[in-house]
Amino acid sequence: MKTIPYLWPRPESRVLWFRRMVPQHLREIVGKSSIRFSLKTTDLREAAALCRHHAAQLDREWGLAPTNLAMRPTIATIEQTAVEFGYDFALAASDQRRREVADDHHAYGLHMRRQEINAQQYAYAAATGETSAVEPAMSAIIEAQGLNISPADPEYAQLATALAAAMSAAAITAGRRARGDTSADTDAEIVQRVRAAKASKAKPGETIAELYEAWALDRAQIDGATAATIEDGRKIVNRFAEFVGNDRALDSITPTDAAQWRDTLRALPPKWMSKKELAGLDQRAAAAKATTLGMATGSLVNINKQMSNVSPLYRWAAGQPRWAGLRNPFDGLFYQKVKGKNARPPYNVDFH
Repeated sequence: MKTIPYLWPRPESRVLWFRRMVPQHLREIVGKSSIRFSLKTTDLREAAALCRHHAAQLDREWGLAPTNLAMRPTIATIEQTAVEFGYDFALAASDQRRREVADDHHAYGLHMRRQEINAQQYAYAAATGETSAVEPAMSAIIEAQGLNISPADPEYAQLATALAAAMSAAAITAGRRARGDTSADTDAEIVQRVRAAKASKAKPGETIAELYEAWALDRAQIDGATAATIEDGRKIVNRFAEFVGNDRALDSITPTDAAQWRDTLRALPPKWMSKKELAGLDQRAAAAKATTLGMATGSLVNINKQMSNVSPLYRWAAGQPRWAGLRNPFDGLFYQKVKGKNARPPYNVDFH
């Protein structure tokens, strides 16, 4: 039964049931966290067929058809899930166990030995992709998080590998704590990436797109910017936000982030979004493919123009009390002495 998705042998019932967690992003709309109902049969084969039928029906209702890749978890979501369950929860459970056996020397020794074994086992799984060690936890995590992935999807393998890395880090940290360093933590890359991403997330109302709207209001009321000018700027700022992450905090974006966007723009051909060869690709992927295909590159004039729609946002924000002293990551990145009309357009106004 364990191999049949969504089949639930409900305790104290001979009749088989269907159970499926509602994806997190749909729970508010659906009004519940899980779907459960009786399949009204005790026959395993009939129940399996019914599970497939009801799962497909829910996929259509929720917009989760297999071709809808947009609903698949991103790498960021996968790593965040792996760290939450594989490191944070696992380490908390280990800490609890360590406290429970503190007065039992034999049990405490077994606890320490178990952490060593787990660290080696999970490190091997993360390094080799042999993820059988974490698979018992995979289905529970996928169901609990409402992730739209199955063992046949590449995201499944990515989650398994990330989970193994996080669980190895948890076991190593737990071992150090068991040996007396009770405040020990990890420097594992996956944990640090997730923590950095969480720390760099914008507060409500402070995403790049939202701050642009506040700046646009000043541009219209104080500087007389036209609706067309503001809309053109909005499109470019939104592209920058998509590149660095729509939920990134303004002060978390570094000169390296800005330089990577500039260099990506240079690799993109003019009007790249209308090129059939690049259809459906994000900016990074489109730039990489355009380079491979030897397509024309963007002009320095146009790249300066696009940066000139984002750079002033930082100067405006630095003039607000909330962002006083904010560093402009675009300083020094503009191409100098480029030829062409309006090489660096207006609205580089200092709002201090």
